[in-house]
Amino acid sequence: MFSAQIQLAAAEFAKLAGGAAVQATRAKAERDNTCALIRQNRLLRSVVAGEDRLTKVALEGGSLAEIVAMLAEILDKPCSLHDGGFRRLADGQPVSREAPVPRLLDSHIRCHPQIERALATLSIDRPGLVPAVPDAGMHHRTLIDRFAAGPDTYDYLTVLEFGSGFASTDPVVLRRAAMIVLAAGRSCLSCGSAANQRAALVREMVSSSPPSKSLVRRAEFDGLCAAGRHVVALIEPRIERLDERTPEELESVAHASGAGEAWVAAMPDGMVVVLLELDATQPDHRAIQEAVRRVELLCGCLTSVRVRRNLKALPWPG
Repeated sequence: MFSAQIQLAAAEFAKLAGGAAVQATRAKAERDNTCALIRQNRLLRSVVAGEDRLTKVALEGGSLAEIVAMLAEILDKPCSLHDGGFRRLADGQPVSREAPVPRLLDSHIRCHPQIERALATLSIDRPGLVPAVPDAGMHHRTLIDRFAAGPDTYDYLTVLEFGSGFASTDPVVLRRAAMIVLAAGRSCLSCGSAANQRAALVREMVSSSPPSKSLVRRAEFDGLCAAGRHVVALIEPRIERLDERTPEELESVAHASGAGEAWVAAMPDGMVVVLLELDATQPDHRAIQEAVRRVELLCGCLTSVRVRRNLKALPWPG
């Protein structure tokens, strides 16, 4: 048995120890809250700084490719921009390391059932995370933002989780970048139909050397991959003046001819300029041969025309 004096001393010591423990717990909670606020403030500053850098590129007339490249630099991860038809418009690489290009929206990957289900559940309100699917050739997670580029069309910004894991601010920066891409694209639009806009772009592209940043941005927004290689053909009519046909009629003829996706524009002298993107998976000589075949198909659907000069591989912009 402990004496009453010892028991009283033990009780007092327990009270003091309990009070010290409570104070230590409160102090730790306050330190944790302070650290959390500091981290949150730091993250918010990084988001604002990233948005400022993206906005500066856009305001200075940077192309969509330059905006995507800046996004990759900010996130330190590879990024890609695709249009609603899953056509790759621009890629961005981190400056700190070599990284693979995001392939989530490539045709042979996005048709995988698990990828299809993930894409079908995407929201237009916030970015979504697609898990790695080794069976589809996807060994890294992909952050993707699907945003409305028009009444019934959507564009896609993707970020590959490579080199480091996603930070909590990455979805916020990605959403900001998507809105800046959308605003930059909208600023490129002018009055008139989409076909008229594309025809005007073709005329400017073949007469501008080198093309301006605003011209590159307009072309990218309309779906032309400025980073690719292209061929230009000049079609001269023997009888009919092709500039009497509307841009919609020329695009309809190009589509019906089986020539595939082609940018066509009638020139004031009655000729037609055809701009085709080379197949990046083929050597230049084979890709050009395929482009010649496509132009011949187009010529066959235009009345009384002939190709004035041979095709020549031209880098654009260049």
